[in-house]
Amino acid sequence: METPTAQVLPHSPHPKSHRSRKLLVAIGLLKLVHASLMAIVAAGAIFLTKTSVVSAMKEWAEDLDVGPRWRTIGDFVSRKVLGADHHLLRGVAIGAGFYACLFATEGIGLLLDKLWAEWLAVVATASLIPLELMETLHRRGWLMAVGLGAIAVNVAIVIYLARQVKIRISESKLARLQGL
Repeated sequence: METPTAQVLPHSPHPKSHRSRKLLVAIGLLKLVHASLMAIVAAGAIFLTKTSVVSAMKEWAEDLDVGPRWRTIGDFVSRKVLGADHHLLRGVAIGAGFYACLFATEGIGLLLDKLWAEWLAVVATASLIPLELMETLHRRGWLMAVGLGAIAVNVAIVIYLARQVKIRISESKLARLQGL
C-alpha cells in the first residue's frame, strides 16, 4: 500500500534571519530604555508634588549660584520645574506612567519574539510620529536636529517592523499550508 506524500512547498523567500532577530532585540532593548526613562519622569513628577521635596530642591537650586550658567540652571529649576502646578505634575506622572507601561510591553514582547509586539510597536510608534514632529518644529538649533534625528529613527523602526510583520505573516501562512 502506497502512503500519500505531502506536497512540499518551498521555504519562505524571506526566512527570519539571525540579523533580523538581532535588530528586533536591539529595538526591544531601546523600548525598555524608553520605558525606564518614562518611569523616572513619572516618579519625578510624583515626588515634585511633595512639599518637603520641593523645598529641599529649591534650596539646592539656590545654592547653584557658583557661576552664570549654574545660576541660570538654578533659576530654571526653581521657577519652571519646582513652580509647576500639582495638577500638571499629576498629568505628567499619569502620561509618563502610561508610556512607560506601553514601551515596557513592546520591549518585552519584542525580546520574546512575539508577533503581537511587532504589531503594537508599529502602531504605537507610527501614531507618535506626528506628535513628535509638531513638538520638534517648535524647537530651534541643535534641539531641532536632535528631534528630527529621533523622528528619523522612529520612522526607520516603523518601516522595519512593518516589513518584519509582513514577512512573519507570510511565513505563518506558508507554515499552515505546509502543515495541511
